Amino acid sequence: MVNVSESAPREPQPLGNDEESQVDEAFAAYLVACDRGEVTSRDAFLKQFPSLSGRLRELIDSADLICRFTHAVGQPTSQPTGSAANHFPHA
Repeated sequence: MVNVSESAPREPQPLGNDEESQVDEAFAAYLVACDRGEVTSRDAFLKQFPSLSGRLRELIDSADLICRFTHAVGQPTSQPTGSAANHFPHA
């Protein structure tokens, strides 16, 4: 009899799964806080997570770029495109 769990391909597990979860949770908290108008400084938020700040900064910067792009694409050409800074506060 073949043990199915030994022969079935396994889903690769990312390294540092706990850290990845922490980054995901912190980024989600950042987005919620931004939506509520509670984040006044990006750097102040990042200081709350010193060991994750590099990864969080990358995610926040990426979200900022996406926001800029979507605002630019979604706006009529006769009006200014707006700034992602309105949604994601900078330091």
